[in-house]
Amino acid sequence: MFQPTASKLFTLYSKGDLKCIVDTGDSTEKGPFIGLDSVYDAVDYLYSKKSVGKIVVEMPAAHSQSKL
Repeated sequence: MFQPTASKLFTLYSKGDLKCIVDTGDSTEKGPFIGLDSVYDAVDYLYSKKSVGKIVVEMPAAHSQSKL
């Protein structure tokens, strides 16, 4: 089941009929979603049904001290 679906998606993407869209919140009142503090705003934006595509919250590497 996966192979026929993946092939169809690849064909649509190759022809330009399928577009990948990432919504970082640039068009929202508070601006782009950056850092953990903006996760609440990103979820609120998702529930508002104003988002387009996948919503992404950027996690700046400069603030990360994790050694995972």
